[in-house]
Amino acid sequence: MSVVSFLCVSVQGQNLVTNNVSVVEGETAIISCRVKNNDDSVIQLLNPNRQTIYFRDVRPLKDSRFQLVNFSDNELLVSLSNVSLSDEGRYVCQLYTDPPQEAYADITVLVPPGNPILESREEIVSEGNETEITCTAMGSKPASTIKWMKGDQPLQGIIPHDPCGYYAPARPGWRELVATADMSLSLPFPGEATVEELYDRMFTVTSRLKLTVSKEDDGVAVICIIDHPAVKDFQAQKYLEVQCESSQDEGKVSLGK
Repeated sequence: MSVVSFLCVSVQGQNLVTNNVSVVEGETAIISCRVKNNDDSVIQLLNPNRQTIYFRDVRPLKDSRFQLVNFSDNELLVSLSNVSLSDEGRYVCQLYTDPPQEAYADITVLVPPGNPILESREEIVSEGNETEITCTAMGSKPASTIKWMKGDQPLQGIIPHDPCGYYAPARPGWRELVATADMSLSLPFPGEATVEELYDRMFTVTSRLKLTVSKEDDGVAVICIIDHPAVKDFQAQKYLEVQCESSQDEGKVSLGK
């Protein structure tokens, strides 16, 4: 299912109206040229290279991905299927008046990230020690935002608590690390984030969470959440397995998938 958003753009004082379109790569974009109070002037649609896609209801362009959805005196509605990054750009609605009128529809192509990759620095961690978990969102456009949760708690801020839980407050400490395309980080942050630009404005984002494990973490999931306009509910998780240390026994913590 395509993800499409619209922003109305018009030529002030003229009759021609169109929309900007955001569409997921591989899905279908709809380009609309609408005319208010048309006096039988001809409508045509041009691609970013100013080649004619449709002249009235005739398609001179050989690209069959463009199909006529609707044509009337007041509207030229065209679909573009299997959208790719090369289709991104400014499309032109043109009305043959004196002088000619133009309105512009910018198509933005969204590329969803690949499945998030979640890795831990070590599989076994001594209780009370700090471990590092890395989450990577591969190859998206625009760059993804990465957030963390521990159980049902978003990880932001730091509230100290006893590692074994003997003096733990009602709400144990939690942290947040958010990575965005402009490299901004929420504060205080427990690690670092990197944003790597690949090609054609494609980005890979890596977020590193540093977490001190405790008795209360036993069986709790650490969740990496990927926020991107092309996907919903995209996440990966690992479960913490905790044994509290005692004076005789050395407790261990393991990170399981």
